[in-house]
Amino acid sequence: MSIVSFVDRVMLRRIERRLRSTDEAHRVEGIALVDYALYTPYFRQTFAAALGLIKLKDPRRFRRICRYVKGIVALPMGYVQAGYVEQLQVCTVRFDPPPSKEKLAQWAVWYASIVVHEATHGLLHARGIPYDERSRERIERLCIKEEHRFLRPLLTPESVTRMEKMRTFNSDAYRWHWASPFWQRWRQSVQYKKARRQHEQRLRDDEA
Repeated sequence: MSIVSFVDRVMLRRIERRLRSTDEAHRVEGIALVDYALYTPYFRQTFAAALGLIKLKDPRRFRRICRYVKGIVALPMGYVQAGYVEQLQVCTVRFDPPPSKEKLAQWAVWYASIVVHEATHGLLHARGIPYDERSRERIERLCIKEEHRFLRPLLTPESVTRMEKMRTFNSDAYRWHWASPFWQRWRQSVQYKKARRQHEQRLRDDEA
């Protein structure tokens, strides 16, 4: 076994243990909400609001989520915002918390669309459609279309246009993600978060 696959398997076991130990207070509709960093602001509130929004506005897609997503885990993901772990039926997310409680509802809409995207991966996997070199780009484009379909009834036309520009298929980012082992994506994400914190601190210093 290579070091890379060993690290990936260790991480999978850790996530599985966290899922199993999640109590009812940290579950929504039976879906475990696991903040791997433990104290990320607004993580559980944002995803509880996101799942509640999907249940209210799109019952069909909510049933899909309940069937194919057993947990949502805040985890460094590199350039790609989220991923689906077939072995555990888990949606992993690079979670950027809302800047304030007042912005939580807006963030919930964004993350609701991401959960819809990842549940679509779960559906396709359950139907035996392989996520391989030949099919993965087509699968990603289909999943992005699903999140756009979810968003259209909820947003103004102007907001839908902005969201669709933000959430398009970025072939370069996905190719890097596909070619990189988990530990490399983790390291890149740590660097991304450090740079973001430094940028936010500079903005606060400029305002002071």
